[in-house]
Amino acid sequence: MKKLIVCNTYYQLISAIQLALTLFQEQQIDLILSDHSCHAEKVAQRIGEVGLFHSVSFARTVERDSDASFRAKVLRTLHMIVERYGAFAGYDEVVFYNLDESLYTIITSLRADNVRLICSGFDEGILSTGQISHGNSVAIANRARGALRLKTYPGLQKYYCYYPVLYRSDRKGCEVVQIPSWSQTREKLTGILRDAFETGPGLRQQKYIYFCSSSDIDGFPFGETELVMKLADHVGRDNLLVKMHPRDGRRVFQDYGISVMGNSSTPWEAIQICGEVTGKILLTATSGSFLTSTAMLDDGTRGVFLLPHHEKVPPRIWEQEERIREVVRKLKSEGECENITISEGFDLEVLD
Repeated sequence: MKKLIVCNTYYQLISAIQLALTLFQEQQIDLILSDHSCHAEKVAQRIGEVGLFHSVSFARTVERDSDASFRAKVLRTLHMIVERYGAFAGYDEVVFYNLDESLYTIITSLRADNVRLICSGFDEGILSTGQISHGNSVAIANRARGALRLKTYPGLQKYYCYYPVLYRSDRKGCEVVQIPSWSQTREKLTGILRDAFETGPGLRQQKYIYFCSSSDIDGFPFGETELVMKLADHVGRDNLLVKMHPRDGRRVFQDYGISVMGNSSTPWEAIQICGEVTGKILLTATSGSFLTSTAMLDDGTRGVFLLPHHEKVPPRIWEQEERIREVVRKLKSEGECENITISEGFDLEVLD
């Protein structure tokens, strides 16, 4: 079978590599990597040189996708209804997380030649298992194309994920397929990821690494900045390294004398897979960055969620807290995630 995997993020890219190493090992696979991640064009070139995929293409979509004007949205939806890509042909399956207008058009073009095309999803981090990302334009375009008796997006027939126990969706007729754990292919993964991202010799000397969320810059503050300050006083400023959210350019922690991880195109999952976190303790309030790799690799790395859990927490943060509790509870019931601890109310005593 001939498969097409479309990736917008480096987490999705790592999952695509894992699929190629395991479930799709005997298949012909083409990969598209978009420019939604920093230095993605260079990474796409390096992945192509590895030779794991039949072909690797780089797509520029950020500028188009970032235009939120009404006119742009209308034009993109019209494009989905009438456009057809003749360059894409012969695929039996398309795997993706982000269903944007370009991918929608690719899918409908492929279905014009192969009505049995399989549309498959995969997750964007362990907390999103069962989900894909798409806007209202998909439903609008589907209704319009259906009225014109043109091929439409049929919905997901398969969903690939690492932990089927975490899958939650009301979609019917979708087969859930487990992707083998990174621990099973870690040696091969490490070699490929080091070639793709040029990972360094390791992190700095700090024992504690805190992963910031985007809540402050997205307008959902819950006291995270104050938590990091409190954490620095508790473990020592020289013993704490902060990993900022990619969209957060503030210098609040540097100004307080706390070290911040420099900008890098290397995703956290690649750093941890390549074994550069020995002896570290990973901390966060609501970010899921380290959860997948810490759960899967079983390398003794300790992770702690310092959940806010107070009455002033915005509803969106409450929902994230509940999802974290649910995921950790289910993983522990499966014998996974033994090194993950949940602390309520910013309680730092769990670190002592």
